Amino acid sequence: MRVAAFILSAVTLAAKSYPVDGIVAALDPAARTMLVSHRPIAGYMPAMMMPFRVADPAELQGLYPGARVAFQLEVAKDHSLARNVRKSGAPDAAIPPPKETLGIGDALGGRNLQVARQELAGHIDIAAEQVARGLKQLEAASKAERRLTYTEPPYYPRPVAEAMGHAALRNRQPSFADRAFRIALQQCP
Repeated sequence: MRVAAFILSAVTLAAKSYPVDGIVAALDPAARTMLVSHRPIAGYMPAMMMPFRVADPAELQGLYPGARVAFQLEVAKDHSLARNVRKSGAPDAAIPPPKETLGIGDALGGRNLQVARQELAGHIDIAAEQVARGLKQLEAASKAERRLTYTEPPYYPRPVAEAMGHAALRNRQPSFADRAFRIALQQCP
């Protein structure tokens, strides 16, 4: 019993705790998450909108989009949890309904899909042995991807510059590959 208590206290000590306040944008009780637009978290991260997993799903009860919340974010090496989630007492924010909604089978838009289209076009050109044109497409996709709004998790699965670097290496263009990998490292160190 003493060993278990020691291990539990060591894990608790290893986690860092940060106070967070923000506005709930969406709730997913089944996944125990809330999407929150939060202010900068001192000593940890800038302001952004991101999902937070709650330790106790009951903490989501009584919350709704627009509710102002405060909570403690406990960050461990391999996970983070929102604890002590409560309405902050500040006035709620009005969240307007979306301008348009998608139905099943509707075409998707958005800049992240434009990035994917450009990247795919680049890979197709390279496969068709139009390397210069393909690398230009990948470069354009990489620039467009870097203009996307940052979210956590990111909208795009990995830097396009990384794929561009691999494509350049496969096609014996080491200086282009070097530049591409440096961009990818700046983007995701």
